[in-house]
Amino acid sequence: PDFLVETSHGRYFVIEIKGADEEHAYLTEKRRLKSGEVKDVQNLVLAKELGFQKFKELNKNFEYHIIFNGRVEENKEKLVSEINTFAK
Repeated sequence: PDFLVETSHGRYFVIEIKGADEEHAYLTEKRRLKSGEVKDVQNLVLAKELGFQKFKELNKNFEYHIIFNGRVEENKEKLVSEINTFAK
């Protein structure tokens, strides 16, 4: 992950920052996987997300988010809002 934020409530917010160029391939493969068109995940970003979902089953104090575009400053308000929501 690019960021790991620990809240004051013992919860963790895992954030991956990815370039905008990775979003289309991620969304396409995620849609194909959901529809059953493909069975094996080839997209690294999606593979990380799916792996984290399995990890979260063991530890519900973690939340995982991907931000595409790679510009943290442009997504700062969204990121802070999501962290505040999760921290409650």
